Formats: sequence, structure tokens, C-alpha cells
Amino acid sequence: MKKLVFEEDVTVYSLIKPYEKNFLMNQFEIYCVQQIKNRSLQRAYSLLLAVLLKELQVEDGEYLVGKAAYRQINNTYPTDVYEEIYYLEKNSQINSKEAFLIKEAYEMRLFTRFPGGHTVPGYEMILKSGINRKLSEIKNKYIEEREEKEKKLFYESQLIVIRALQELIKRYADASYRSSSANKKLLRVARNCEHIAYKAPRSFEQALQLLWLSHELMILEGNIKGISLGRMDQYLYPFYKHDFDQNVLNKEFARKLIYVFWKKLSFDRRALSFQNVTIGGEQNEKSKDGNPLTILFLEAQMETRANQPMLSLRTNKFTSKKIWDKALEVISTGMGMPALFNDEMIIQAKMRCGISQEDAENYSIVGCVEPAIGGKEYSHTEGLRLNVAKLLELMFFEGQCPVTGKKYALEKVCKLKEYSDFDSFYHQFKRELFSLIQKACHFLNQADLSYGENWPAPYMSLFMEETLKKGRDVARKGTKYSNLSINFAGMANVVNSLIAVKIIVYEKKLISLSEVPMILSENFEGYKEIEKEICDIPKYGNNKKIVDELMQELTELIISAADQGTINEGRLFQTGFYTVVLHAEMGKYMLASFDGRKERTALASSLSPTQGTDIRGPLAVFQSVCKTPMNKMSNGMVLDLRFSPDFFTDEKKERLKESILTYFSMGGMEVQLNVVDQETLNQAQLYPDKYRNLLVRVSGFSTYFVELEKEVQDEIILRYMNTEL
Repeated sequence: MKKLVFEEDVTVYSLIKPYEKNFLMNQFEIYCVQQIKNRSLQRAYSLLLAVLLKELQVEDGEYLVGKAAYRQINNTYPTDVYEEIYYLEKNSQINSKEAFLIKEAYEMRLFTRFPGGHTVPGYEMILKSGINRKLSEIKNKYIEEREEKEKKLFYESQLIVIRALQELIKRYADASYRSSSANKKLLRVARNCEHIAYKAPRSFEQALQLLWLSHELMILEGNIKGISLGRMDQYLYPFYKHDFDQNVLNKEFARKLIYVFWKKLSFDRRALSFQNVTIGGEQNEKSKDGNPLTILFLEAQMETRANQPMLSLRTNKFTSKKIWDKALEVISTGMGMPALFNDEMIIQAKMRCGISQEDAENYSIVGCVEPAIGGKEYSHTEGLRLNVAKLLELMFFEGQCPVTGKKYALEKVCKLKEYSDFDSFYHQFKRELFSLIQKACHFLNQADLSYGENWPAPYMSLFMEETLKKGRDVARKGTKYSNLSINFAGMANVVNSLIAVKIIVYEKKLISLSEVPMILSENFEGYKEIEKEICDIPKYGNNKKIVDELMQELTELIISAADQGTINEGRLFQTGFYTVVLHAEMGKYMLASFDGRKERTALASSLSPTQGTDIRGPLAVFQSVCKTPMNKMSNGMVLDLRFSPDFFTDEKKERLKESILTYFSMGGMEVQLNVVDQETLNQAQLYPDKYRNLLVRVSGFSTYFVELEKEVQDEIILRYMNTEL
């Protein structure tokens, strides 16, 4: 294969001749693999070839061209845990016994893992510099590097992927010119593309076009899940303000452009791609009304009413009443967006894991709720999720999963009758939890070492600030920040279960601890009195001291255990308490739990109360959750609340805003609101064809209710519906 470096006189089309005709995607992938051994170069050429062979669609009357293709041509992440374990064993990073235990733990869903992706590329970098300037910068690095072969190859891959972006834009320019005879609007589009193929955008319209095509190619490179767009209202505002001040842009046309952009992000409703847009978060009082783009983006969300993009609103003491009112208006429509975030807690949490204050203040939201520094951080935010409730189940069954029959090596296998009091049982649970987290940290650390070699992401690396300086891919820790992340599920279930053990077994002595496994195996059948006793015991989320203190202690222990995990190159482990849809998946692999949850049903969502148990209303929930150390949850958390649509009168909305502000002032980090009544959810489950567009908030994201698995639907239906504060 002829190499493309920076020979301007050679067209990149010459790379695929004579393969241009009838050249299938899998054929050129095989060709690339055969010709190039370096993974980063291999993936760069694959991306370039995909651009040259991509079938472009230019529609009449488009203001912005481009359409993403969900066709993964490169793996920028492992296909599954088994592939990852294969490489770890192959490189002698783990032995066969360790590999077996990891597989066993995964197959009983003690943990899940979705590494890679999940980041915020620094798209604003290309908007400021333009492609030619960036290309020049990379060329200089390539020419100057004379010592390290790996760096030289990395710079070469960067030259290829930036040319891929340039060629994609040029092809769209040509396609728009060809179609412009039929529609004059496309002549303007063609000229915009022709300009941004080389130079920095000079208008809001051109900035949106370059942003979209940069994102379109990011989607083509690899795993699109979690690839988010950062603080769009902040980095696009200079273009908007310039055009507005020069009278070349009005709000009506800006609104049309934003609407088109939003539709492009939501073009495929089946793809849970978790593309998050972060808005708000001004750090001063320059404008009483805030950034006008913040309002326009909220209006675009309300107009499109789609599950993409995810919309996250940063709030602080400078957030204007106008923005709050618009946000609550959008939330009241039932989309579950925007999710609301407290700047103070998130900035503290990010600084705690080594982020500078300046960078922490510029955080964005990745995917669901994970705070990240756009263009500077690659921390595998979905790196690992541990099921804390499953660990308690394993203690009840002496290390054997009662669903799969697989074994987990507990630190100490004890007969349940050996625990003479609650304190001894609880003490052992904490030891097991600490040990599990330490094992998880070790696994993550070992797995991370293989990423640069096996799953590089050259195009993503183009949009990260320090990769050029270091000459390293994002997967080789080329970014300024590259911590690792562990998330936790089943928190409310395990807390409520432990309180039930304490009261029913050791205080009331209604049963022995040895009887608990039988009760759970029978799914409470024949044990209705015990089930009723469990139902009457205090539950997390109702501002009850006995339960809330236990949740506080366990979250502190989890964060402390992660803090003590060893990691390469002085980096840190971030903890997160959100579950996406995994609380349902993990629940499928469990019997009933001693908090009253039935077998194979969903666990509690994220850091929220168990479904339907938060009966004292949202203010009590806020008080319970705020006893946990959210300013230490560097990878984010989720609090789900559900309200009746009738709640959202003007008077009640104002009271709700004040309640959320109080929650944030008490140490709350995030809250998201579902606004849907019980009857609508029940009917949607029975007659899905009639409710295709019903959006609900799950755990960190919104999606179409009828497209969720039944276990997740049931979990949402069971959530307590608030009608008052």
C-alpha cells in the first residue's frame, strides 16, 4: 500500500485503486490488516478508506450536510470481556487461574464492563484552528521526531486521519455543488464546506457544519457510545455573537440551524449512542439572561422531542431565572431532559482526582452523567460496574451464585450460623467489599496496559490536547488526564437488606440467619409474614437515620477502597454511582433479595431509593442522598425522581426549583426528573404501538419506553410518583 504522509500532489484516491469498484468494507479491512502491522496506522488507513468509499447523501434544501453511519470499521474497545482476557493471558499479565475467576465473576454479573469510547473530544480545537493549521502542526511534529519510532508512527497516523476529515468535507462540498443546480441552497452549503475543508470557520453556520462532520467521522471510527459534544453553548457562542453583532445572523435562522443539527444527532432512534450536550455553567454574572445559545438548545430539545442528544444543564449561583424556567418547561414535557447538575459538587469531585481547578470548572458530561474534561480526559468512564447487592447474595450462599452455580472466592467462607450478631456479619461484608474493590482495581490496571497496543483510537486522539505533545494515542495515556473508573450498582438494595438482617434476624429474632437463603430461594413464597416485616422496616430515601447512616458508611468505604487501589503512572480511580440499564441486567442474575425485591427483577437505579419505597416525598429523598459524600464521586451519580404531570403548575414549578437549589446547597450533585403518570406507563406496556414516542428517563439517559426490556419498564413503573413536595 502506498503511504500517505504529506505528499500534497498525490490524491488520496490513488490509495485504493484498483480497488475502487465493488470494493466491500470487509475487503479493504482485510487488505489493511495484511499490509500494515502497526495498529494505529492500520486503523488510520481504514478510516481514510471508509471516507473515500462512503456513500454520501445530500438532500435538497439542507442547511447542513452530512449523515452519520453507524458502521464500526475499527474496534476502539474490546468486543467483550473474553477478548480482553485473551490478550491479558497472552501477554502474561494474568495467569489462567485469575482469568478463570474473572470469567466466573462476569458470568454471574458480579461485574459488567464497557471500556473505551465515553469521552468528550475537544472539537473546539479544530473550530479555532481550522484543518490546515492543525495539519501543519502535525507535519512539524512528524518531521522533527527522529528518535522514537512509536512516536513517528503515531504522528503519521495523525496525518492520515486529519486528511480523512479533510477528504470527507471536500467530498460533501463536491456533492453539494453537483446538486446545487437543482437547489440553490446547496450552493451556499458547498461554499461553506469548501472553506472549512482548509480554514477555520468564520461564521456560526460554518462552525456547526465543521462540528457535525468532525463528529460524523468520530462515529465512523469506532464505538460511538458515550462520545459527547461538550459545552456546545460555550464554544459556539463566539461564532454566534460575531454573526449576530454583524447582522448576518438572526435568532430565527440560528434556531433553524440548531434544529437541523439536533435532528442529525437523533437520526437513528434505535441507537443508544449516549451523545451528551452540556449547557450552562457560567462562572460570572456577565449577563442576567445567561448565554442565549443555552435557551436555543433547550428550545431545540423541546421541538425535536427525541432521545438524542442527551441534554445536561450545569447550574450554579449564576444560573439565570430565564434558564431555570426554560429548563423546567422542557422537563415538564416528560422527556426527562435536561438532567440537572450542581457545579460546586462536581468541580470539587474532579479536583479530588487530580484535575486542576481551571480544567474542573470547564467540565462536561459524558454519556449519562460522567463529568469529564473535554479534549483533556480519557478515563474509561464505563470501565467497570460492581454489583454490591450480588456480593451480599454470595455471602448468604457461601460464595456460590445460586442462579448460575458459579463460585466466587470470598475472602472468608463462613457458615451463616457462625455469625453470632449483626456486627460480625456486617464487619465481614465490609471486608469482602473492600477486597472485591481492590481486585477490581488490579484487573482494571492490568487491562489498561493493553489498550494502546490493541485498541488505539487515532482519530479520537486528534481532538485531545496533549496527544501531539506526548506523541501518544489516547489509549496509551496520551491525554492530560487518564484516570480509571469504577461504578457501583445495587446500593439501596444492599443497605435495605442489611437493615432487614439487623432488625428481623438479630433484634426481633424472627428467623435465624441460616434461614435467609431458603427464603430468598423460595422468592418469599410461604414466608409472607417475613415479607410483611421487611416491608415495614425503614427504607433508604425516607430520611431515616438508621438506614441513611449505613448508606453513608458504605459509600465512604467504597470510595476509600478505590482510593487505595494501585494504578500505573500515579493516576487515580474514580468512583461512580449510576447504573444506565445495568440494574435490570444484574437483577436478572439474582434471586430475591432480603429487602423484599423479587427474583430476577431490577435492582434499585443508581443511588436512588428502591422503586416505590421513597414514600415520604422528594424532600426526604434529598435529605437521605445528601448524607453520602457526593463531592468525592468523581465519575458521577444519578438520583431519579418521578412526578405526576399535574404537578407542573407555575406555582409548583417554582417550589420545585427552590427544593432542587436547597438539595444542591446541601451537597447534592445531580437530579433527573421523570414526568409521566401511572396509567400512561401501564397502557404503553400493554399497547406499545400507540406509544412509540413516549420518552422516559431511565438512569442517566432518556429513551423510548416501548423499546426498553420489560424488566426496565417494570422498574420505571414501580417508581414512586410524587404529586406534592
